[in-house]
Amino acid sequence: MWSSSGLKITGKYGTWNGQEAELHSTAPVDGMLLLVKYGGQAPGPEWMTIDLGNRFPISGIRHALEVPVDEVSNIHAVTTTGELGSRGTVTILAEARDGRLAASANDLGLKEWLIMECGFHTYFDEPVTRSSAFGWLPAALVSNIKSSVSWRKDNDS
Repeated sequence: MWSSSGLKITGKYGTWNGQEAELHSTAPVDGMLLLVKYGGQAPGPEWMTIDLGNRFPISGIRHALEVPVDEVSNIHAVTTTGELGSRGTVTILAEARDGRLAASANDLGLKEWLIMECGFHTYFDEPVTRSSAFGWLPAALVSNIKSSVSWRKDNDS
């Protein structure tokens, strides 16, 4: 997924038919990869459309297409982070239409602050010491947003 500014948001990507696309996973199943596109119209009639309902961090419509793994190049994963001032760093997972950012955090002090002040939750209501915390942040709270390749298929030996 890309942000409204064009920055790649945490996810998996590859190049198919000369265009960069988001991947559901970098691991093929039966020699196939699943391309995904969130929202809008399906890129073509061969794409399936799924209504994800109200699911964090991406709600609504997802379009998907299975393609042979040998048709996808430049397979890589991206991690996007942003800073909450001196409080710490969050991983950015998605951007809502209204500009809010879906984020997660692992630092204990930051998780506790996000739960108390920003309405974040832990996964499956696990204790904060055993789980990441996740939720939505106003974009204005997040600065120094950076996107970097965290894994590249060709480098995974």
